[in-house]
Amino acid sequence: GVTEYIEEEPEEGSGNTGGQGGGDVRRPDRSKFVRPTTLSHAYFTIKKHKVGKTAWRPVNGGVTTPVTALSAVVSLALRLCIFEFDRAWEHMMRVELGVDVPYGTVLTTTDEMSQHLRQAQRMHDSPAFADFDLLHKELLSADFSGLYDNIPRQDLIRVLRFMSRWIFAYVTNARRDMPDTWAPGSAGGAMRLLIPQYHEQKKLNARWVKGAVPPQELEGYVLVDAETLGDWCQIVIDNSYFTFGGKVWQMIEGYPMGTPAGPSFADVYLAFYEFSFALRKFEEVRVTGVPLSSGLKYLLLLLR
Repeated sequence: GVTEYIEEEPEEGSGNTGGQGGGDVRRPDRSKFVRPTTLSHAYFTIKKHKVGKTAWRPVNGGVTTPVTALSAVVSLALRLCIFEFDRAWEHMMRVELGVDVPYGTVLTTTDEMSQHLRQAQRMHDSPAFADFDLLHKELLSADFSGLYDNIPRQDLIRVLRFMSRWIFAYVTNARRDMPDTWAPGSAGGAMRLLIPQYHEQKKLNARWVKGAVPPQELEGYVLVDAETLGDWCQIVIDNSYFTFGGKVWQMIEGYPMGTPAGPSFADVYLAFYEFSFALRKFEEVRVTGVPLSSGLKYLLLLLR
C-alpha cells in the first residue's frame, strides 16, 4: 500500500503551541488531515440468479484508497452538472415535443423508476399505449446486463471531457444576463463551480458562481472550470489500482464499483448518448418533415 503523511495533533503544553508559557492550545482541523491510504483489495460479488452463465461483479474501492478524496469531489461536481443537464433535457422536451417533464431525469432507485414510468404514462393518453398500461403494473425488480464496470475506458474519458465543456458552456449561456456573483454591476463572467476542498466539510455548500472570486471566498474551496473537471476525471479513472493475489493491478476496462464517482460517471456517460440520440431524431423531423411516432416520443421520455 501507500501511506501519506499525517499531521499529528499538537500535545497540550508543548512549546510550539504556547502551553504553560501562555497562549491558547491550537488544535488542527481534523477534516484537513490526510489519512493513511492503501490500495483497495479487489473482491467479487457472485450473481447466482444469472441463469446459464457464470456471472460476478468486481468491486474495487473504499474510503482509504488514494483517489477516494478526489473521487468524492469529482462526484459532487458532476452531480451539480447533471442537475443542469436535466434542465437542458426538460427544455428540449418542451420545445420539441411540447411536453413538460415534471420529474428528475437521473434515476437512482427502483421507486424513482416506478414514479418515472407512471409520470410518462400519464403524459401519454394516445390509444397506441392502451395495451401498455403502466398505471396498473408495479415494477418490483430490475436486472442489468452491464453496469459502469463495463464502460469502455477511453470513450468514458472522451465523453466526460466533452460533457464537462458542454455543460459549463450551457450554464454560462443560460445565465449570461445574471450579474456576477461578487460584482453585481457586471454580467460578463463565466460560470464555474465552487466545491469544498475536503469532502468531509459538509457545512460548506458546493455551488455555481459567476465571474471573479475574491480570495477570502476561496477559503476551504476549490474553483473548478470545465478543463479542470475533465483533468480530475481522468486522474481518478487512470488511477484505478487494486491488489489481488498479492500483486498490484490496474483496471484497464470500465470503471470499478465501490468508488464515489462511479455512479456519476455512468450518469454523464449515458446522458451523452441519450441526448445525442434525441438530437438526431429531432433533426430528422426537421429535414424530412415526418413527425415522430407516438412510440418514439414515449421512448424519448423513458430514456431520461
